[in-house]
Amino acid sequence: MASNSREQRGQDFAQLQKEYRLMEMNRKAYAEESHQVLRKQQASLEKLRHDNEALKTELAMEMRHHARPNNLAQQKKETLKLRDEADRFQELIEQERYARRIAYTLGPYHVCPWSHHSAPDSAFSLTTLIATATDTSSRLRTPGER
Repeated sequence: MASNSREQRGQDFAQLQKEYRLMEMNRKAYAEESHQVLRKQQASLEKLRHDNEALKTELAMEMRHHARPNNLAQQKKETLKLRDEADRFQELIEQERYARRIAYTLGPYHVCPWSHHSAPDSAFSLTTLIATATDTSSRLRTPGER
């Protein structure tokens, strides 16, 4: 019985060694397969990163390309707005010059909206002065001039 149990232990030991070798081979195969999968995933990840950078660059170029007309349109709009404002101020300057010419033409005996050499009264505006001057100048014209 002792030899039988020794034989049994020897067979069990041999069986365990065989299983151990199989497990070790499976572990090595699994490790190699895992490393291959990781390498493929790393390569795919690197390719995706490269593609992402290329797409970002392309998108930035497209955005700049499409932003230019908007910028130009916005600049054109702003330029027109500034020109309109400049024209409006130029018109106000012309109206003031016209009012001063009329006031000068009417002379010191005409009743002005402000007293001698003082600042204009706030109740009178430039348009009031122009209207007064226009009305007065039309009365000063001869009948043939009208």
